[in-house]
Parts: sequence; structure tokens; C-alpha cells
Amino acid sequence: MGCPRPVRPTKSGSGTYVQLTEAEAAFRTLKSEVKVRPIWHWTEPRVKAHVLVAFLGYCLWVCLKKKAQRRAPSLTPWQMLDQLGRIALVEVWFELRDGRRMCLPRITQPEPTQAVLLAQLNWSLPQQPPPRVFARDLPPSGPQIALPSEAN
Repeated sequence: MGCPRPVRPTKSGSGTYVQLTEAEAAFRTLKSEVKVRPIWHWTEPRVKAHVLVAFLGYCLWVCLKKKAQRRAPSLTPWQMLDQLGRIALVEVWFELRDGRRMCLPRITQPEPTQAVLLAQLNWSLPQQPPPRVFARDLPPSGPQIALPSEAN
């Protein structure tokens, strides 16, 4: 026996069952597609923040799904995110002769598949960010490794 069909709201009845199935589908999407997992928060503000982030993730997922249905019907939101996620912002650091450091942020060029997807969605990448120059007294970038002391 299968699940009962959702009922259409009528003047006398409510669409509560339809709303329930939509809510259940949303939670399935959160768990399977958006990859939201339970996180144990102990304070009310953190619980609210977690719910807000999960809800925003779901909203973005639905928007992407609707956009895909109109512009790229053969792709799922997951496939779109996989392709677009390969476009990255990288930072190239240079030591300048006067001791300052320069950061040159660059957006990678899309591969042909990604370029077609961007065109289908009518999206474009932002302009390359400008270089940034930092003073001499900034600590070096990247993870710092503490070396053991030599006095043994």
C-alpha cells in the first residue's frame, strides 16, 4: 500500500497535509542534497543560528533548482554546484624589494563546461580584484609552524 495522495485545499478544509508533505520534502533535501546534519547546540541563540543557516541553504537550493529548470533543464542543482565550485579565487603572494608584501587575488578562468553553464544561466564572473599591498610588519601568510627550541 502506497502513501496517501496529498489533498487539495478546499474552502472547508485546509491544505495542512500538502504543507506537511512539502515540509517533509524540504527536510529530505536538507539532509541529502544540502548535507545539513544535526549539530548539538546548547544555547538558544546558537540553535536559532543553526536553523537560520539550514533554512538559507535550503532557500538557495530551491532557487538554484528553479533556475536550472528554466535555463539548464538537463542539470540538477548538485551538478551545477559541482561545476561552479571548480571556479576558485586564489591568492598569489609576492615579496617586494622594499620588504612589503603584495597579494594578487585571481579568479580562475572557467573550463569550457563551466563557461557553457554560466552562459546558460546568464551569469558572468566578477572582474578580477585589484592587487593589495601590505606593510612590512605583517606576519608571513600561511600556517605557522612552531619549531622546538634548540636548548636541550
